[in-house]
Amino acid sequence: MERKDLVMIGEKILADFIAAPPQDNRTRVIRMTSGTTGGEPLVIISQPPKAAGWFLAAERILVCYGSLNARLNNILPYRRNSASSNVRVFPIEINDMREPLSSLGDIVADFKPDRIIGVPSFIMRLAAILDADTRSGVKMLRLAGEMISARQKQSLIAWFPKATVSAIYVATEIGPISKPTCAHVPLNHYHVRDGVTVEISEPDDNGVGDILVSTTISETMSIEKYRVGDVGRIHTTPCPCGAAETIELLGRRGSDYLKLAGALLRQEEFNRVSLLFPNSIDDYRAEAREVIQGTTPKGKVTLRIYSSRGSGTEELAREIGTRFSRELFVTPTQTLSELVKKGIFLPMEVIFEQHPFPQKNKEVKLLHIVS
Repeated sequence: MERKDLVMIGEKILADFIAAPPQDNRTRVIRMTSGTTGGEPLVIISQPPKAAGWFLAAERILVCYGSLNARLNNILPYRRNSASSNVRVFPIEINDMREPLSSLGDIVADFKPDRIIGVPSFIMRLAAILDADTRSGVKMLRLAGEMISARQKQSLIAWFPKATVSAIYVATEIGPISKPTCAHVPLNHYHVRDGVTVEISEPDDNGVGDILVSTTISETMSIEKYRVGDVGRIHTTPCPCGAAETIELLGRRGSDYLKLAGALLRQEEFNRVSLLFPNSIDDYRAEAREVIQGTTPKGKVTLRIYSSRGSGTEELAREIGTRFSRELFVTPTQTLSELVKKGIFLPMEVIFEQHPFPQKNKEVKLLHIVS
C-alpha cells in the first residue's frame, strides 16, 4: 500500500463519516499529514475513550510540533484520556520562536509544563529561552518526528535535569507505530506496539529497506504493508525487556525532505536552486546535520559539488555558498541565508568533488547526517 492508496481510502472514510456521523463523534479524530512526501493522507481514527498514554498523570502538557494539524491532532486525545480533568495542553509551533523570544519564554514559564512532547530540535531551541525553574519542573520529555542524535539527548538531559527522556515512532496519518523507547536499545531503535506489524520491503545485504506497516486505524479500516516513507531494518535478537524484535529507524526514504533546526529542507528546492548554476554545478549532494555550539543547537548544510569543468577556487566556493543560501527557501517565507543571520544555521559550506557521484536506482541528493 502506497501513500496514494491511503489518500483514496481516507477520502472515502471521510465521505462516509460526513454522510452518517457516529452518535458520539468525540471518539473520532481526523489525522492529516503535511503532504511534504506526496499527497495529503487524511483518515478518521477511532479513539478509545479510556486509551492509555504517557500523559495520564500529566497536568500541563506542552506540545512542540511544527505543523498546525499535528498539534491540533494531539490536543483533544491528551485532554480526553488524561487521568486529571484539569489537564491543560499548550501547543506552540516553530513560528512562535520568532522575535521577541522573551515573551514566549515568559508565557511558557507561566504555564509551568510538567510534560513536553515534540520534535527534539524544536524542544532544544525552546529550552535555550526557558529559565532554570521552568526546565526543572518538567518531569518527562517525549520525542518524536525526527532522528535523534546522541548529542541531542545529552543536551536535553542537561537542559531538563529532572525529566525522563524517551521517544516514540509515529506516522501522523496512522498514529503510533512503536512503544516508548526501551532502556536496553540504542537511540532510534523501537519495539513495535501491540496491534502493529512491521516488515522490511526488499531488504539489501544489510537488511535495510523500506518500512511497511500493517495495523487497524479505524473500526472499518485496516491497512496492509503501508509504505510510511522511512527506511530501516529489523533486529530479531530478543531484548532483555521481553520484546522479540526491534526496529532500527535510519531515516526518510531518499531523504526527499528532512526537518532540521526548525527548517524543512526539500530535495526539490535544492534541485531548483542548483539549476541556477549551469556553469558550476553538474551534480551535487547536500549534507545536513545538527551541530552544538556551547549548548545551542544549530543547523549546518554542506554542499558537495561536482563539475566537469574541474575544481573551483575557494573564492568560487564562497560565492556559490552565499548565492545558494540566498535563493534556497527552507521555510515558506525565509531563505537559508536569513536563518544564518538569525543564528539558527551556520553558513553553508561548499566543497568541490574530483569525481562524479555514484549513481543509484533512486536519486538521493539530500542526506541527513546524524552524529
